[in-house]
Amino acid sequence: MTKAQIWIAIFLGLFVILFVVQRALKTETPSTSPASQMTMQAEPANAEVTGENLIGEFGCVNCHGNDLGGTAMAPSLHGLASVYTKEQLVAYLQNPASQSGSERYQIMKSKYSGAMPSFNGHDVHELEKIADVLLSIGQ
Repeated sequence: MTKAQIWIAIFLGLFVILFVVQRALKTETPSTSPASQMTMQAEPANAEVTGENLIGEFGCVNCHGNDLGGTAMAPSLHGLASVYTKEQLVAYLQNPASQSGSERYQIMKSKYSGAMPSFNGHDVHELEKIADVLLSIGQ
Protein backbone atom coordinates (compact mmCIF):
# COMPACT_ATOMS: atom_id res chain seq x y z
CA MET A 1 0.00 0.00 0.00
CA THR A 2 1.26 3.48 -0.85
CA LYS A 3 1.24 6.38 1.60
CA ALA A 4 -1.64 8.00 -0.31
CA GLN A 5 -3.74 4.84 -0.03
CA ILE A 6 -3.00 4.59 3.69
CA TRP A 7 -4.12 8.20 4.25
CA ILE A 8 -7.29 7.64 2.22
CA ALA A 9 -8.05 4.49 4.23
CA ILE A 10 -7.48 6.38 7.50
CA PHE A 11 -9.70 9.26 6.33
CA LEU A 12 -12.52 6.92 5.24
CA GLY A 13 -12.23 4.94 8.47
CA LEU A 14 -12.52 8.13 10.55
CA PHE A 15 -15.45 9.27 8.45
CA VAL A 16 -17.28 5.98 9.04
CA ILE A 17 -16.54 6.11 12.78
CA LEU A 18 -17.78 9.73 13.04
CA PHE A 19 -20.89 8.87 11.06
CA VAL A 20 -21.73 5.95 13.34
CA VAL A 21 -21.08 8.03 16.48
CA GLN A 22 -23.20 10.89 15.13
CA ARG A 23 -26.10 8.51 14.44
CA ALA A 24 -25.80 6.97 17.89
CA LEU A 25 -25.81 10.34 19.65
CA LYS A 26 -28.40 12.05 17.47
CA THR A 27 -31.49 13.23 19.36
CA GLU A 28 -34.78 14.02 17.69
CA THR A 29 -35.22 17.80 17.58
CA PRO A 30 -38.65 19.24 16.83
CA SER A 31 -39.00 21.35 13.75
CA THR A 32 -39.26 25.06 14.44
CA SER A 33 -41.04 26.13 11.27
CA PRO A 34 -44.36 27.93 11.89
CA ALA A 35 -46.27 25.37 9.80
CA SER A 36 -44.93 22.44 11.79
CA GLN A 37 -45.66 24.23 15.06
CA MET A 38 -49.28 24.78 14.00
CA THR A 39 -49.60 21.12 13.01
CA MET A 40 -48.14 19.98 16.32
CA GLN A 41 -50.47 22.23 18.29
CA ALA A 42 -53.57 21.52 16.24
CA GLU A 43 -53.32 17.75 16.22
CA PRO A 44 -51.85 15.31 18.72
CA ALA A 45 -49.66 12.59 17.19
CA ASN A 46 -52.21 9.84 17.79
CA ALA A 47 -55.31 11.82 16.79
CA GLU A 48 -57.20 11.01 13.62
CA VAL A 49 -57.07 13.72 10.98
CA THR A 50 -60.42 15.49 10.87
CA GLY A 51 -62.15 17.31 8.07
CA GLU A 52 -61.78 20.57 10.00
CA ASN A 53 -58.01 20.07 10.22
CA LEU A 54 -57.82 19.24 6.53
CA ILE A 55 -59.76 22.40 5.63
CA GLY A 56 -57.04 24.35 7.40
CA GLU A 57 -54.22 22.33 5.83
CA PHE A 58 -55.65 22.64 2.32
CA GLY A 59 -55.91 26.43 2.76
CA CYS A 60 -59.67 26.73 2.18
CA VAL A 61 -59.89 29.58 4.70
CA ASN A 62 -57.36 31.62 2.69
CA CYS A 63 -59.94 32.27 -0.02
CA HIS A 64 -63.30 31.38 1.53
CA GLY A 65 -62.70 33.16 4.85
CA ASN A 66 -62.13 31.96 8.42
CA ASP A 67 -65.78 30.97 8.84
CA LEU A 68 -66.00 29.77 5.21
CA GLY A 69 -68.67 32.42 4.74
CA GLY A 70 -67.07 33.80 1.58
CA THR A 71 -64.83 36.70 0.60
CA ALA A 72 -64.27 38.83 -2.49
CA MET A 73 -62.06 36.00 -3.77
CA ALA A 74 -64.37 33.03 -3.25
CA PRO A 75 -68.01 32.24 -2.42
CA SER A 76 -69.51 31.07 0.84
CA LEU A 77 -69.31 27.35 1.45
CA HIS A 78 -72.43 27.40 3.60
CA GLY A 79 -75.42 25.51 2.23
CA LEU A 80 -73.52 23.32 -0.24
CA ALA A 81 -75.78 20.39 0.63
CA SER A 82 -78.50 22.01 -1.48
CA VAL A 83 -76.17 22.01 -4.49
CA TYR A 84 -73.94 18.91 -4.22
CA THR A 85 -74.04 15.34 -3.03
CA LYS A 86 -70.90 14.06 -1.31
CA GLU A 87 -69.74 12.29 -4.47
CA GLN A 88 -70.36 15.38 -6.62
CA LEU A 89 -68.47 17.62 -4.20
CA VAL A 90 -65.49 15.25 -4.06
CA ALA A 91 -65.45 15.13 -7.88
CA TYR A 92 -65.55 18.94 -7.96
CA LEU A 93 -62.68 19.22 -5.48
CA GLN A 94 -60.63 16.82 -7.58
CA ASN A 95 -61.22 18.74 -10.82
CA PRO A 96 -63.10 22.05 -10.61
CA ALA A 97 -62.55 22.71 -14.30
CA SER A 98 -64.74 19.72 -15.14
CA GLN A 99 -67.71 21.85 -14.04
CA SER A 100 -66.76 24.76 -16.32
CA GLY A 101 -69.76 24.17 -18.58
CA SER A 102 -72.29 24.49 -15.77
CA GLU A 103 -74.29 27.64 -15.17
CA ARG A 104 -73.29 27.72 -11.48
CA TYR A 105 -69.59 27.56 -12.40
CA GLN A 106 -69.95 30.44 -14.86
CA ILE A 107 -71.82 32.59 -12.32
CA MET A 108 -69.19 31.97 -9.62
CA LYS A 109 -66.36 32.64 -12.05
CA SER A 110 -67.85 36.00 -13.04
CA LYS A 111 -68.54 37.02 -9.40
CA TYR A 112 -65.28 36.05 -7.69
CA SER A 113 -61.67 36.88 -8.47
CA GLY A 114 -60.12 33.63 -7.19
CA ALA A 115 -59.76 30.39 -9.11
CA MET A 116 -60.58 27.13 -7.37
CA PRO A 117 -57.47 24.90 -7.25
CA SER A 118 -57.61 21.22 -8.14
CA PHE A 119 -57.02 18.77 -5.30
CA ASN A 120 -56.74 15.75 -7.61
CA GLY A 121 -53.37 14.75 -6.14
CA HIS A 122 -54.81 14.39 -2.64
CA ASP A 123 -56.17 11.26 -0.98
CA VAL A 124 -59.85 10.69 -1.78
CA HIS A 125 -60.52 9.83 1.87
CA GLU A 126 -59.23 13.27 2.88
CA LEU A 127 -61.46 14.92 0.28
CA GLU A 128 -64.43 12.92 1.60
CA LYS A 129 -63.74 14.18 5.13
CA ILE A 130 -63.66 17.75 3.83
CA ALA A 131 -66.88 17.17 1.87
CA ASP A 132 -68.60 15.83 5.01
CA VAL A 133 -67.73 19.02 6.89
CA LEU A 134 -68.65 21.34 4.02
CA LEU A 135 -71.99 19.63 3.44
CA SER A 136 -72.89 20.02 7.12
CA ILE A 137 -72.27 23.79 7.20
CA GLY A 138 -75.35 25.97 7.07
CA GLN A 139 -77.98 23.26 6.97
